[in-house]
Amino acid sequence: MTRDDDHDELFLATSTSIEVYYPAAFNFSKRYNLNKGNIYSLRFKSLLYFFCLVKHFFGTYKIKYHIHGPDHEPVEIDFTPPYKRIYLL
Repeated sequence: MTRDDDHDELFLATSTSIEVYYPAAFNFSKRYNLNKGNIYSLRFKSLLYFFCLVKHFFGTYKIKYHIHGPDHEPVEIDFTPPYKRIYLL
C-alpha cells in the first residue's frame, strides 16, 4: 500500500464537520494529510480512498453487508464504478 516499510499499518480518519474535512492516514507514530484542497474534491477523494481500502481488505469490490443482523440474508454491496446510491436504513 505504501513504498516505505514503516508505513504498513495505516488507518483512515476523517473529520465530518462542516468547518474541517481533512482525511488523514495515520499510524500510531505519525499522521499524514492525504489532501488539502477543495472540500468537494476532498469528499470525493476520500470516497475513492475508501473504495481502495475495500479492495485491499476484501480482495474484491463486492462485499456482503448484514443490514438486519446476522440472522437474515446479507445484501451484496458493489463498489465498482459507476457508483450507485445505497440506502442502508
